[in-house]
Amino acid sequence: MIKPAVLRLSLVLAILTALVGVRPTAAFAQPANDEFASATTVGSLPFQTTQDTSSATTDPADPGECGEYQSVWFTFTPTKDTLIQASTLGSDYSTVLSAWSGPSGSLDLVACNESYGDADSRITFTATAGTTYHFMVTSYFEAEAGELAFSLRRTNRPKNDSFAAAKVINKLPFSRAVDLDTASMEVGEPTACLDAKQTRWYSYTPAVTRSITASAGYWGSVAGYSGTSLTNLTLLGCSYRYNVPFTFRAEAGTTYLFQVDLRCCPTEPSTGPAELDVHVTPNPNADFSYSPTDPSTLDTVSFHDYSFDPGRVEFASRLWKFGDGTTFEGLSPTHRYAADGDYRVSLTVTTLDGRKGKTTKVVPVRIHDGAVTRPAVPATSRQDSRSRSTVAHHRAF
Repeated sequence: MIKPAVLRLSLVLAILTALVGVRPTAAFAQPANDEFASATTVGSLPFQTTQDTSSATTDPADPGECGEYQSVWFTFTPTKDTLIQASTLGSDYSTVLSAWSGPSGSLDLVACNESYGDADSRITFTATAGTTYHFMVTSYFEAEAGELAFSLRRTNRPKNDSFAAAKVINKLPFSRAVDLDTASMEVGEPTACLDAKQTRWYSYTPAVTRSITASAGYWGSVAGYSGTSLTNLTLLGCSYRYNVPFTFRAEAGTTYLFQVDLRCCPTEPSTGPAELDVHVTPNPNADFSYSPTDPSTLDTVSFHDYSFDPGRVEFASRLWKFGDGTTFEGLSPTHRYAADGDYRVSLTVTTLDGRKGKTTKVVPVRIHDGAVTRPAVPATSRQDSRSRSTVAHHRAF
C-alpha cells in the first residue's frame, strides 16, 4: 500500500514537470519585430498597423539617444525623395519614436520625438530615395508598453513654410492655430529671438498707423520683423514664453512679418500647436487706490498706481490731478487737502508708444466727529494726593 505522503510527493512532482513543459502562450510571446534584425518591412505608403508591445524586450544593443524601453522596429526604403511622417497616434501608452539610417551598430539618428505623458509621437523628415530608414518605437516609461498604433505616410510642407510665401493677414484681429508638424526652416532664417527649427510665416500691412500686439499661445513663439527679405530684417519684438505678448508701433503702408515657431520641442505633439494672435493694441487700464479711504484735512493722503498695459509696454508718464488745482507727475504721490470737500482725482497714464488711459475717482475729505476727553490721572497720583491731604488734615488739629 502506497503511503499518503508518497502520493502527495508524486503529485507535486507531476505538477512541476507539467509546468516546466508548458510553452508561453502567444499573448506573452515577444513581438515578431522585437529585434532590429527582424523589423517589420513597410512596402508602400500609406502604412498603418496596430500591435501589442507589452511583451517587447529592452535590447542593450539598441541605440540609446532616443528611447530605451521595450523597443519594436519598422523599416522603409523610398523609391524617390519624399517628405514622410511617422506617427504613433492612437497608442494607449507613452511612446518614444525615432528614425535611423545606416547599418546595425553604427546607426545615425535622423529624427526623434519623446512624447512625455502622451501616446502620440510624430516625426517628419525628407527621406532620400534608396536609403533604408529604421523606425524604433519604445515606451517612455519602463515596463509600461501596451497597444501600439504605428503609421507612416507621405506629407507636404505648409504653403507658408518660407519667408517669401508668407500668408497675408488681411484684417485684425487675427487668430489662428498654427500646425508646425510638417514645417521646416529655410537657410538664412533669423534665430536671434526664437530657437527656430520649424517655422511658418505671416505678413500684415496696416492701412493706418497704430500699435500692434502679437503672441503665440502657451506653447508657441512668434517674432515680429520689418524688412523685405531674410537678409535685411529688423527685429521689432518677440513672444517666446507662456503667451506673453509683444507690442510695436506699426506705420501705415509698411509690411510687417511674423515668424511662428514652438518655444519647446518643435516636433512635440503634446506641446502644440502654436496659437498666433495679432490684434490692435488696446489702451492701457489706468487705476489707483488711496489711503486713508476717509481722509480729513489733518491727513496726508497716499496715492498708489495700479495701472496695467495689456500690450506689456512700459509707461512713459503718469499725470495726477488732485481736484484742488494741484498736479503731480510720478508713480505714487502724497497730498494733503486744505479744506473739506469731494475732490475728483484723475490719473492719466501714457505708454512709450503713445497710448493713453485715464481714470477718475472722488476722494471725500471730511472733519471727523469726536469729543476731546481729558487725560485720566494715573492711579498712583490719586493715591499720593489723598495721602498728602490726610497728612495736612491731621496737622491742622
